[in-house]
Amino acid sequence: MDLSALYRHTTATVVSPDGFVLSARGGTVVLRRSRSLEVITSHVCAGATSIAHLAFSPDGRHFVACDEAGGRTWVFSVQPAGETARIDAGVEGCRGVRWLSDEAVAVWSEHGVR
Repeated sequence: MDLSALYRHTTATVVSPDGFVLSARGGTVVLRRSRSLEVITSHVCAGATSIAHLAFSPDGRHFVACDEAGGRTWVFSVQPAGETARIDAGVEGCRGVRWLSDEAVAVWSEHGVR
């Protein structure tokens, strides 16, 4: 399977513990089944210019999307699909995200961790 056309303009891609593929293009995040690449759901991260970081929770039930330039991080649930939280880092920006457990996520900037 040639994935080059599908991922040509993605800014971030990650695979979940249970085999879903999450990719971002601009401010949109798309969740797909890994075997068929069928779109399960897509989310628009309002105000995001470019999602640079994606991460699944260890149990695969949630994922985060981080917009470095805008300094925002969105937390989404896989099932039922939808936004569950938003973290605004403001002018500090967002340089990365990492799940600490199934329920806790760390967001960091050049100045520290939130």
